[in-house]
Amino acid sequence: SGCHGQGGNQLFRLNVEGEWSSDEHCFVSHGDSVGTQHCVQMGRWIPKGEWKYENQTRQMRSMKVSKCLVTDGKRLSLESCQNNNQAQQWKWKEIYVV
Repeated sequence: SGCHGQGGNQLFRLNVEGEWSSDEHCFVSHGDSVGTQHCVQMGRWIPKGEWKYENQTRQMRSMKVSKCLVTDGKRLSLESCQNNNQAQQWKWKEIYVV
């Protein structure tokens, strides 16, 4: 099914420090795969600064493995960054929380 626009499990956060998460789970890279882990471990936010969104190319880059986020429509993975690869292009909507 498609996006419902209601948030919840379809709401993802990427902050200026490179932390990408949904609820209390952070996205982490493992070679060519993307997994999740609990964001707070021993009182610290983990992982710190792994992800960077490139505005010009619309790519999500893992700074840890120097690869870009890609999807086949069913799952997320990482591969070498290619600026013109549409499967690597993502669109973020900024929301400010006060």
